[in-house]
Amino acid sequence: MKVTQDQIFTDDNDSSGFDVRVNVAALGCTTNDPPGQVSIELPSGEVVEFDLCAEAVGSCDQFLYWSYWNEGMEAPAINLQVFAG
Repeated sequence: MKVTQDQIFTDDNDSSGFDVRVNVAALGCTTNDPPGQVSIELPSGEVVEFDLCAEAVGSCDQFLYWSYWNEGMEAPAINLQVFAG
């Protein structure tokens, strides 16, 4: 899956990495079936592999988002967040 610059969010106070935010429909899966791994292509052309780390669920037992982190200590920390809506 290729992401655009509009899907990348940085924190001016933290230069150690960034967040990538996408909708669950972009992954082609359902909200009750998180993939264990996700591969994305950044605007630079770099392909990054992510492993599932956490799932946020609301008070009504509804999926809010899944959180994925990239592997490798030498790379910037990238948090991939896959949102329900």
